[in-house]
Amino acid sequence: MRWALLIVLFIVVARPAIAGQDKPPGHFRSFENDEAWAKLPRDNPPLPPWAKMLVGPLPKTTAKMLELDYFHRTNNPLGAELSALLRWYAADALGSDFGKATAEADLRAAC
Repeated sequence: MRWALLIVLFIVVARPAIAGQDKPPGHFRSFENDEAWAKLPRDNPPLPPWAKMLVGPLPKTTAKMLELDYFHRTNNPLGAELSALLRWYAADALGSDFGKATAEADLRAAC
């Protein structure tokens, strides 16, 4: 009984290949990696100056640091408003226009 079931299952699964088809009708096409990424909508927000400098020699590290920065900006235990204010003051003390702009945007979003 098991052999008969396996033979029937094989015939059903292999039938499109036997008939000369690459894939059964109704299945989705699989894209190559670069082609798939090109089809996904995404924004290209401005990168911080440090990321522009490190992306060449350390692309994976830069990506992880950007993820970590986003995580701390969105999940800060101090709360969004206080966190944005502290980051603005730190960016102002360092003279970072990008840091101030990012903190201001986060502060506007928090209020």
